[in-house]
Amino acid sequence: GLQAHQAVSAGASEHLAHSSMINFSVEFPPDVLAFYERKKPQIGANAIADRVRLRAEMDFKEILPWLPETVRSYINIGCGQGVLDVFMGRHFSPQHVLLIDGGDAEKEVGFKETITPWTDLTHTKAVLAANVPDIRYTYNAANEPFDGDTELVISLRSWAHHFPVNVYLPSVKIALSGGGVLIVDVRKETDGKSQLEKAFAFVGIIGGSAKRDRMVFTA
Repeated sequence: GLQAHQAVSAGASEHLAHSSMINFSVEFPPDVLAFYERKKPQIGANAIADRVRLRAEMDFKEILPWLPETVRSYINIGCGQGVLDVFMGRHFSPQHVLLIDGGDAEKEVGFKETITPWTDLTHTKAVLAANVPDIRYTYNAANEPFDGDTELVISLRSWAHHFPVNVYLPSVKIALSGGGVLIVDVRKETDGKSQLEKAFAFVGIIGGSAKRDRMVFTA
């Protein structure tokens, strides 16, 4: 269960000790700030950027104790504009990261039976280039299979929250076939948890909201 995993997690205490040393500042390129301003001029670009950065910082701190001790490569399904990946990059210096999203188009909300990927990752690339330029990223805006082993798959407020588990489950099983950790937000009142438990070992719920549970699984 949850406590057992916490006790045996090799990297948990080290992660927590180092989290206070992470630089949580983010440089938002001018094009991204201009996009924020166009999207919600009543709020303003800087205020939106602050919210985006703070949410990513809170997400990072919440998932950090559950991450592997070292991460050579990982997959983020629903990466948004890559701010969480800035912090992941600074902490782990991974060799390769696969980011899956559609970028900055107006996103659908709710729960859809099929995924309609957004195709513009321009702002994600700009944020990562400005903050963690030395890490190699691969971008996949479409629902295409991905292969190769990785230690970690993350999907916050995306897969299993807006789309059924079966959208990415076959690909994630392949990606984690060598063992690893899955952290995913699962929409409540769906069969997402039971579907995931057919492929992975459920560890526990580490957070969430009124509509979703943030769950940890191991492969």
